[in-house]
Amino acid sequence: MLNKVFRVLSWVMVCLWLVIIFNFSAEDGNISDDQSKGFITNTVAGATSVVRNIGVTSDRLNQLPLNKIVNKLNAPIRKVAHAGVYFVLAIFLLIALNTHKEKFVRNGIITLLICFVYALTDEYHQTFVPGRAGMFTDCLIDTLGAVIACIVYGIGIRARSIIEKKFFNSKLGEK
Repeated sequence: MLNKVFRVLSWVMVCLWLVIIFNFSAEDGNISDDQSKGFITNTVAGATSVVRNIGVTSDRLNQLPLNKIVNKLNAPIRKVAHAGVYFVLAIFLLIALNTHKEKFVRNGIITLLICFVYALTDEYHQTFVPGRAGMFTDCLIDTLGAVIACIVYGIGIRARSIIEKKFFNSKLGEK
């Protein structure tokens, strides 16, 4: 019973995350860009404030250098966010697919295919949103996030298997 509940909840999380991605993509491009820049501005200003408060520097960050920093960081951070959102999607998919007890390689391939196809449809969807453009490079960045998630998840599964064999099986054999 508990396994069935977990299976359903894991698929619900996948579906919710797909809706979240869709909603991010449905945001007007200018609003999304302003939100990114606002986040970067607050982060950089906060970090410089901390550095100043602990005595590393006494300089205040003026608005002009802050704007330059924000403009330089905006595009790369948005691309990392693309990969990050699909990293999370891939983890949710791997967890959900794992509840069906299939091989990891099969689940990884299915995960990458779902992420790639959803990224394609997501970029197509963005062509209808003001201030947005569907870009195949973003689709590749999204898929890269999913690839990284599969690698991290696979390493986690392997590490868990090694730990279980080394610590739990050896203790059972001692009794």
